Amino acid sequence: MAKLVSLLTTFVALSSCIATISAHMAIRDPPTRRSLDSSYYQEAHCVSNNLVTPLTFQGKFTYPCRGFAPGPALKTWTAGRPVSVEMIPSANHGGGHCELAISYDNVNFAVIYQSFDTCHSHCVQGDRAACTLNFTLPVTLPPSPSAVLAWSWIAHTGNREYFHGCSDIQIVAPAASRKRSRKSKPNTKVTGGFTGPRLTVANYPGYPVVFEFNSTYNGIQVYHSQPQITITAPPNAKAITQAADAISCPLPAVPIGDLSKLSKTLPVAGTACTSSQPSRCVNPGSVYLDGLLFIACDGQTWQQSYLSAGLLCVQTEKGIMGYSQSAGDLTADNNW
Repeated sequence: MAKLVSLLTTFVALSSCIATISAHMAIRDPPTRRSLDSSYYQEAHCVSNNLVTPLTFQGKFTYPCRGFAPGPALKTWTAGRPVSVEMIPSANHGGGHCELAISYDNVNFAVIYQSFDTCHSHCVQGDRAACTLNFTLPVTLPPSPSAVLAWSWIAHTGNREYFHGCSDIQIVAPAASRKRSRKSKPNTKVTGGFTGPRLTVANYPGYPVVFEFNSTYNGIQVYHSQPQITITAPPNAKAITQAADAISCPLPAVPIGDLSKLSKTLPVAGTACTSSQPSRCVNPGSVYLDGLLFIACDGQTWQQSYLSAGLLCVQTEKGIMGYSQSAGDLTADNNW
């Protein structure tokens, strides 16, 4: 089963570590939404203490952007110029696949950077250079005062999770384009769109599963199958001055859905299935070993497996979630 890239749309496995030590990876700079490294979010008393955890950790943090609303641009980048993204170092899980993407509507993300197999493999405490991704911003990116930078990472080893976060940035046109624009007719602006692969999402409800890598498998097919999309900046976009959720600072939760829609009869391992059928907890609610057991479709047949030790299988309408028994509820994600 580890060699398959399932079209299973429902399986999510979460970290077995407690919230204070479940450090994996997150963007440090440009500061992400609700980042402790952002004076804006600190002054707003709206920070997240779990940015390094994967999406759906303890049933929280949704796609896209962990469920956090857009906020003020905290970095300015120039199209066509070298830029860098620094990560918060922690458990690098042997590397993996990562992408950076840009969006102008917080929905459609076009990839501007990719690194496969070894992304973040050398990122460790004390080595900021090894934790920094350096690349050139595409010159054709439209300028905008309210663009969104998205980062994603699927680790080489460990629970099959999706690490993801968003930073709000301003993108300005190259100097030559700005000069041409000023010489043009009044109200003429640098326009156009950028075309690139759609940001890959996996190991999250509604998306494919990428299993652990081995000598013959790394799930790269999921990335190569992403369609090309074109993103454009709204012509009259305005800078955002305050995140819509900064005052209440809510903690987004993954919906459980309507469990009554699920069949009362569990699937049988080895029998035929379709990728749209949700994964199931075999013994939901059990705190013992049998509570880690689940059954999921690999795109052809049902396969039975276990969550990592310390995770409790929690059933949702779209599939299962692994819930850490040691981390507790994340109601206090924001300590302010």
